[in-house]
Amino acid sequence: MNDTSALQYPEATVARLELLWGEGFLSVGGPAEVSAICRGVDLHGLDILDIGCGIGGVDILLVKDFGAASVLGLDVSEHLLDWGRARADRAGLSGRVTFRLCAAPPYPVPDRYFDVAFSKGAILHIPDKPGLFRDLARCLKPGGLFIASDWLKGNGATVAGSLNGFGAAEITFESAPAGEMAAALHEAGFTSVEMRDRTEQYLKIARQDLSRMKGRLRTKAIELLGDEGFESWISAQAGTVARLAERQVQPTHIRAVLR
Repeated sequence: MNDTSALQYPEATVARLELLWGEGFLSVGGPAEVSAICRGVDLHGLDILDIGCGIGGVDILLVKDFGAASVLGLDVSEHLLDWGRARADRAGLSGRVTFRLCAAPPYPVPDRYFDVAFSKGAILHIPDKPGLFRDLARCLKPGGLFIASDWLKGNGATVAGSLNGFGAAEITFESAPAGEMAAALHEAGFTSVEMRDRTEQYLKIARQDLSRMKGRLRTKAIELLGDEGFESWISAQAGTVARLAERQVQPTHIRAVLR
């Protein structure tokens, strides 16, 4: 498999996302947002499948702070997984946090094995949402839980146009409205589907991030990106703030239970 996402998440992109959201995290809010996604869910002793694990910060957090028995992280990028494996080794968790390369569903995992399927900011990269949810239904035990956070379509804007500041220009986004996502989950065999709109919370985070980028993160960001790259990043983040304020995108927490 060609690691095309090495072009989408080169080292400089990973470094600036970690600068903004914390070591090991490539999506909005970092550890605090993971806690919000998992609020009220007891993950102790459970086996978790993480879709789009990136460099593994979430997976280590799910074991260390939330008590998961194990996490298997899946991603399309070998170079990101290598960073995740190194991070798990340093944390002494390589036996409980593992990683596997795969491009798209169906995933190379056993049927009816996992208690929880988790994803943070990755489903928007997967074009076939119904196919994804059908395969998660295969992977989960009956009564298993799907918990995720993702960017859904809002009032008419393309997700690509709204999120192009989060990664390299080559990153592709394909998302759907909340109603389509909920319908696809129901059709795949999930029930108790919840779609919790997080636009206001993400708007607050995005404004705070923009302030930090212009303030205490500025010097380090310029070291990483150069003056032109830094100004481009600022412009993209300001655009994201505007699109969130206009509700052109809808960050959403998703929960569903497999029948």
